[in-house]
Amino acid sequence: MKKLVTIFICLMLCMGLGGCTKHPQDTTLRIASEILSGNFMDGFSASDYDTNILEMIHGYATYDYDENGSMVLNEVPVKEVSREVDATTGNVRYDYTIADDLKWSDGHPLTAADYVFAILFDSSCEWMDAGAMNANYDHVLGYEEYNAASGEDVYFPGVLLIDETHFSIILDGAKLPYFNEMLLAAVSPKPLHIFTDGKGTILTTEAGSRLKDYSMDDAVVYAKEEYRSAPSISCGPYVFVSYEDHVVTLKRNTYFLGDFRHQIPEIDTILIKEMDTSLHVSALINGDVDLITGVLSDEDLLKIQEEDAFTIKEFAGKAYGNLAFACDFGPAADMHVRRALSYMIDKHELIQTVYGGRASLVSSDYVPAQWMAQEKEEALEQLHVYDFHLEKAKEELGQSDYVYEADGKTPFDSNKIQKDGSYLRHNEKGEALVIRHLGTSGNAVTDVLQLQITQRALDLGMRFEVDYGDFAALSMHYYEGASLGDERVYHSFNLANVLPPGYDPYYNYHSQFAGTPMNPTGIRDDELDAALEVMEMSDPTQRDDFLDAWMTYEERFHEILPVIPLYISNEYAVHAKNIENVNVNTMEGYGHIITGVRMQ
Repeated sequence: MKKLVTIFICLMLCMGLGGCTKHPQDTTLRIASEILSGNFMDGFSASDYDTNILEMIHGYATYDYDENGSMVLNEVPVKEVSREVDATTGNVRYDYTIADDLKWSDGHPLTAADYVFAILFDSSCEWMDAGAMNANYDHVLGYEEYNAASGEDVYFPGVLLIDETHFSIILDGAKLPYFNEMLLAAVSPKPLHIFTDGKGTILTTEAGSRLKDYSMDDAVVYAKEEYRSAPSISCGPYVFVSYEDHVVTLKRNTYFLGDFRHQIPEIDTILIKEMDTSLHVSALINGDVDLITGVLSDEDLLKIQEEDAFTIKEFAGKAYGNLAFACDFGPAADMHVRRALSYMIDKHELIQTVYGGRASLVSSDYVPAQWMAQEKEEALEQLHVYDFHLEKAKEELGQSDYVYEADGKTPFDSNKIQKDGSYLRHNEKGEALVIRHLGTSGNAVTDVLQLQITQRALDLGMRFEVDYGDFAALSMHYYEGASLGDERVYHSFNLANVLPPGYDPYYNYHSQFAGTPMNPTGIRDDELDAALEVMEMSDPTQRDDFLDAWMTYEERFHEILPVIPLYISNEYAVHAKNIENVNVNTMEGYGHIITGVRMQ
């Protein structure tokens, strides 16, 4: 039945029926994309290209984010929101009043029940058992009990359906305060009528809410087997039509009332054309696509500039390249070894070699577009970036545990160092100072690190050995390193850390997650933990306290270097000159600003 409904709706959209209107001249925007995952709903791994599509087809979240990564109320679906704190429990209740004229792309009314259903669905054990990674609502009252149970009589006490335009979400006071509280209270709707074949309803009692008249198991099966790969009913600015022959086709959703900027889309059709990134520039120049985004080489940028037919926008990326360590394993556990390695890297030369200088230095765990970095710009400028300095690297090694010869007793003598690495530093256990590094094949950054560090390390009495593998191998050794036992061999990795809107370093670097994939560096540091805890437990009104703790965190991160920040590469949005308002920036990809894009 669902398949028939979906096919019928797709036909309606294509024919301009079902409330749709067509422009006098239909417009089509063609965008180049990397290889896509085929997952078009949240809960599964996604690249930036996947995320752009998700942001175009799913909408009406109660809170969104702006160009600085700050959370903002989405006043299009939310007409009113109130926040009330329970003085006894500390629970925080958000009461939402949503607009009464919201609709799904099939014309079906979008009501408060769709928001409540989204929370119930995303938090269900059935959805987790299906392989989804959603923990969007783990701060909601009663999440653990609801998530651990299954069956028809399982209620979620922290979410309440009041009527068609009112619902409430209650955050657990035991898990608060949390500075980015709006992130915890943000809800995105899911189509109850589609997921439950028009039969499901929401029952709310004193015990909370649950799905009624339909099995959550069946809803999950539909989502995983059908909706995930073809979400033809949605509430974003665009509607998914197909993913065929490496092309995703989206059609303008004329029921969409606007994004948080109160903008509605004007382009009728969007085609996302999947291809290897090495083909993006030629596809643009040949007229096969109208827009490309991402990192460009010197050669590609020159080709585009020679055409004089495109608009080029350059901006800093939201990821910083780095040399990451296993801080709980071998020599990399020594802070002074990590600092010494940072002094061995000529970061300016790396940027020039790999990116032609089109990148910037970064000194800690941040990107300049973050609002915190903008407000603490002067303080961040005081952090040095460990400029290339072999004498300082030598001084750091002199403060490390590796100050002996092989017997673990005789002091290390720099005058005995040999170019072939036969004379190395050792600790008192007689363990040699050898760092085994894993990088990815075909990665210019890995190549530069090998060239820069290998001989310099030997000149200081240490060995830096580089192995190459694919990204799957790197991910396994980095994220699963603590569980590899005798198979664990690597101490460092070159990666890129993405800092999306709402980025919370607590879950990446706090000691309680050391030894798990959440904190793959395995760093354990009391001072870092203390700063992270202040950040985590700051009330949303304690902005200055949060900022001060954030800066303390950045300073300590910079001092102990669980990863060495290397650079932030510049990215580009390049498009045909008949396209306007492609306001892609560090935090917002094209999917988040698509409603403002116009074609002449």
